Amino acid sequence: YKKENLLQIFVTNTPKKPKDIYSFLAPTIRDILTLEDNGMNVYDINGERIKVKAYVGTVVGDIPAISELIFHTGHISYNGCRICKIVGQKREITQMMGTSRRTLKTGGIYFPIENLAELEPEKRTKQEFEPESNFSEFAEREVGNRNSLKKGTPISLFKMFDGQELFGMEELHLWGHNIARQLWKLFENENGKYGVKNPYQMQKKYRDELGKRMSELRAEVPFDMFDGTF
Repeated sequence: YKKENLLQIFVTNTPKKPKDIYSFLAPTIRDILTLEDNGMNVYDINGERIKVKAYVGTVVGDIPAISELIFHTGHISYNGCRICKIVGQKREITQMMGTSRRTLKTGGIYFPIENLAELEPEKRTKQEFEPESNFSEFAEREVGNRNSLKKGTPISLFKMFDGQELFGMEELHLWGHNIARQLWKLFENENGKYGVKNPYQMQKKYRDELGKRMSELRAEVPFDMFDGTF
């Protein structure tokens, strides 16, 4: 995110997010597809012609933004993961109403790990992100539901598209959201928040030792790799 490495094309001008982001992105996507297939001629300082092509290697953003690009129902839906097909569930609580007992499902979707097989859920395939038929206009897309992917995404038209692995999360939302703190909570697993069989839970004596080692290594972390502009 260094300014000298950025080429900002546009910023959508609206108080709310666009109803269809691809109404803005369609011209850019078409240009990239042309560069992938035909390339362009670039002339150096000596007038020598060089034929170059351009490809999209990755698409990054926060979770809601990527969900919008791939027409995913979102991380709080039952199929809330854009990478795999793990199925979430509502958390149930039991309340007493006088002498009767009732079970309620609370808000939010949770993904408890009940057995080791769930540690490696089935990954989404490349085909799940692709349209069912070729389309010339991005506004004309089929509507369906492939594990909470409502439509095929135009991103799948790029030659380097390989499915869910193309979509990443940039450093702003990894380091900025303090991913290390979130991982540490996973190791602590206070009150069984991440399941009573959380395989990442560590005993306190091991957490203390790990924390000590991490603190000793702070001076050796190359922070200059994170000097970009957010």
